[in-house]
This record gives sequence, C-alpha cells and structure tokens, in this order.
Amino acid sequence: MARPPFPKGVTDFTRVERAELDRVEGLLNTRPRKTLGYRTPAEKLDELLVATTH
Repeated sequence: MARPPFPKGVTDFTRVERAELDRVEGLLNTRPRKTLGYRTPAEKLDELLVATTH
C-alpha cells in the first residue's frame, strides 16, 4: 500500500463498503512491521493471546 487507504479528514466512511474495510484490514494485519521484529500484527496478537492462556 503506497498511501493510506482512507485519508484522515477526507474519508466519508458511510460511503465505504464493508468488503473494502475488510480488505484493507487484512492488508494491514498481514504486513510485517519492523517494530514487531518483522512479524505481522496478526502474528504478534496470536503470540500475546497464547502467552495469556498459559
């Protein structure tokens, strides 16, 4: 994603389809992040959830 999918202050979310929100959510949650040690947010969340169940 080269630019933010929903620019702040410009996007009218009443006009954005649920499918588009789901698509962007998937892209963001499966993109590796340097701050997470190059894990994805989804991987980090899974790691934290497993740690709290043991």
